[in-house]
Amino acid sequence: MSSQPPRRRRRRRPQSESESDSPLPRRRKKKSGTSGKKKRKKSANHAALLKIALIASIGIVLLGGLFMVDWNEIGGALGLPRSPEQLLNRMQEYQDQQLELIASLEDKDQAKAAVPQLNEIAKELARLSFEFDQVFKTQNRTSEEFLTFKFKYNEQNRKHEARLQDEIKQLRQKSGLGYYVNNLLTNSQTIGRRYRDELRLNQAKKGASDYGYSPVSAGTPLSQGMRIQGIGSFYEWQDCIVREIYQDGTVRVNFQNGGPSLFDKKIERDRLRIPDGSVQVNSVSPVNPERVDGNFRRVEPSRPKRVPTGREF
Repeated sequence: MSSQPPRRRRRRRPQSESESDSPLPRRRKKKSGTSGKKKRKKSANHAALLKIALIASIGIVLLGGLFMVDWNEIGGALGLPRSPEQLLNRMQEYQDQQLELIASLEDKDQAKAAVPQLNEIAKELARLSFEFDQVFKTQNRTSEEFLTFKFKYNEQNRKHEARLQDEIKQLRQKSGLGYYVNNLLTNSQTIGRRYRDELRLNQAKKGASDYGYSPVSAGTPLSQGMRIQGIGSFYEWQDCIVREIYQDGTVRVNFQNGGPSLFDKKIERDRLRIPDGSVQVNSVSPVNPERVDGNFRRVEPSRPKRVPTGREF
């Protein structure tokens, strides 16, 4: 019996490269809510861009405002000193406004309505005059600089006054308002001078507490003959002697070192100060009698006179 030949094994065909590659990954199913998140993220980015654009536009506006703002005027309002050149330019602007206002008047009704504006312009000119004083008192400037700018200041005022008179003359010829407007202008200038004096007085009062001095308040004891200091006619602190203390709180002082009562002045206590350590009462300077033709007469001792500094405008 013949044996059957062994079965021949079939050779496996080699796998092709395409078959050997791993199968492609399955696509993930889109989760619910994914599109909503993208939309929210997109809206958030849009809002952020809007904020950036808004901030940039505000910055541009502010930057433009920096160049358009009158910093000299703001500095003056904050109490910062302005240069003499800036003050002269500002004074010229107000003087031009005053001239234009007067030239525009045609009848009495218009003139009466312009009174508040005339007074306001006069006060602004007075404020500038006060600032001129402060510039040369607080800043280190030479006498030559002072004289130069004082000449410019006086010359500018002189030209302005001449132009004012020309405008009033024309009003006199056209509508007969010259005299009336001139009176209104004079009244406004008086208001301006009083305002300037008020500014000077308030500025001087700040020195009541300077180093080495104490302010005189309602409760500060004063005695006749006490040597203190007070604000004089030129709005500067000067030595004086207490003459009399009144019930209303005012004090009569003498700025002539105890001279004739003609030089006495009744002032408020906030215009007085006492040197520290010198509050003792002193007697008034003695008055020596002199025999003339068999009679005695009072001879006042010589009193030093206060010489103006000449640095006021």
